Amino acid sequence: MMRRIAIVAHDNSVLTGLRRLFEDRGYRVDAYRESELALQGIVRRKPELAIVDIELPKIDGFELMERLRQRSSVPVMLLNPGGEEASEVIGLRMGAQDVVAKPVSLMSLLERVRLAFQRISQAEFVAEHGAHSETRLERAPLVMDSSQHRVTWRGEEVVLTRSEFLILRLLAEHPGHLKSRDVIQDRVYGDDVYVADRNIDSYIKRIRQKLKAVDPAFGAIETVYGLGYRFEVPKNTSLRKAS
Repeated sequence: MMRRIAIVAHDNSVLTGLRRLFEDRGYRVDAYRESELALQGIVRRKPELAIVDIELPKIDGFELMERLRQRSSVPVMLLNPGGEEASEVIGLRMGAQDVVAKPVSLMSLLERVRLAFQRISQAEFVAEHGAHSETRLERAPLVMDSSQHRVTWRGEEVVLTRSEFLILRLLAEHPGHLKSRDVIQDRVYGDDVYVADRNIDSYIKRIRQKLKAVDPAFGAIETVYGLGYRFEVPKNTSLRKAS
C-alpha cells in the first residue's frame, strides 16, 4: 500500500526537493506552499502524515498544527529552522510526531518518516485492539508512555527528543542489564544508519542533564567504562525529589 504524505514548505526549492525525494521512494505526496491551502487540502485528502516547516508566512507551522488538531487526526512532523532547542521543545509539547532540524539530512529524514509510520501503525493497532502493556513502561520513579511520547521522573515531566526517548526506554526496559553502544545503535537506529560512539555518549549526557534538571540527585544511568551503559532503579522510589 502506498503511503500518502503532505509536505508544507514555503521555500519552493525545499518543497520540490522533498516531493521528489518521497515520490522516488514510492510515497504519494501532496505539496503545499501556503498554510491556508494546506489546511484545506489535508483535511480533504486525509494523508497519513504531514511534514510541516515551522517557518511559514502568515500562519507558521505551530499554528497550522494547532488548527489541524481541531479538524484532523493526522500526525505532524515539524521541520525546525536552525535546529533551535526551544522550537523543538514547543513542537514536542504540542504533540508533534518528531521535530527535525534544518538544513535537513535527506537520508535521516527518510528514516525518521519510516519510524514515524511504525509508530503510527502501532498506535492504530492499539486503538483497534486496546492498550498494550508495552506502550507504557514503569520503572518507579520513571514512567514512559510511548503512545504520547511522554516521560515523567518522580512525577515531574521531562521533555526528550525522539532519539533520547528511545535510548532511555531501551536502557530502562531491563534494569541492571548492560547495553553496549553497538546494541543501542542497532536497536534505536537499525542497521542502515551509522551513529558514532561519541554521538551515543552525547545523547546519554543530554538525557542525564534533562533528568537532573528535575531531580539533581538523578544517577540511574550508570556508565560502564569501555563497555556501555545500564539503568539502575533507585532504592528511593518516592515520587518526591530527594532533598
